[in-house]
Amino acid sequence: MKRVIVIAWMGLALSLSMASSEAALFELTFEANDSVEALPDDEGVAGQTLRSLGWAGEAFEVTIRDTPGRDYDARITFTSPKPSGDAELDEVVLRWYRPEAAGHPRKAENPELLPNPAAAAVLLVHTLHPDLPVATMLARGLRERGVHGVVIELPGYASRVGAERKMTGVTTLVNAAQAVSDCRRAYDVIRALGHEGAADLDQDRIAIQGTSLGSFIATSAAALDGCFNQTFLFLSG
Repeated sequence: MKRVIVIAWMGLALSLSMASSEAALFELTFEANDSVEALPDDEGVAGQTLRSLGWAGEAFEVTIRDTPGRDYDARITFTSPKPSGDAELDEVVLRWYRPEAAGHPRKAENPELLPNPAAAAVLLVHTLHPDLPVATMLARGLRERGVHGVVIELPGYASRVGAERKMTGVTTLVNAAQAVSDCRRAYDVIRALGHEGAADLDQDRIAIQGTSLGSFIATSAAALDGCFNQTFLFLSG
């Protein structure tokens, strides 16, 4: 009987502990707005291509959730501005590597968590590799140096695998316009983090970086309307 009581008590304590932990997880949902500016109006091939990547700006919902036990600190989701019709592909996911000194989603409740000046941010667009190793490595390094590293999951990668699974990279190439628009909308999401009190962020220093496959997507996103402060391309071939 004693063993049964002890086991039952331990189970109850564990359940209460897990419930308390889950209740403490931070989650924030807010509305952001596209800031896509006028696209090039020249009739050349470049201008026509950039215009084909644009869309009518609108308000959209953003959700941030803490990710305990993960390599990254929070998961940010929002709807793709160029939906494919596949729900799995059309929810954009950002992995937020958040430098502790630069801010925390509980900023509004605990201003003392933000002793340092606003930090810059870099949107990292990954390679063909399914595990996103280069973008992850760079994001970790940026976080250690007090910069927000934000890794975007391109269509067909990680949690954005559609109903019809294709070879690595094929979905991104087929849905290239979606991938580009996702990166451009990600700029507005990152910028909104400062407005919503989710981070102490320098909104004038948001850069984009792409490696290999990601460099082609990053190039187009950066060229769309010049919103990013800096563009860094690695192994773009």
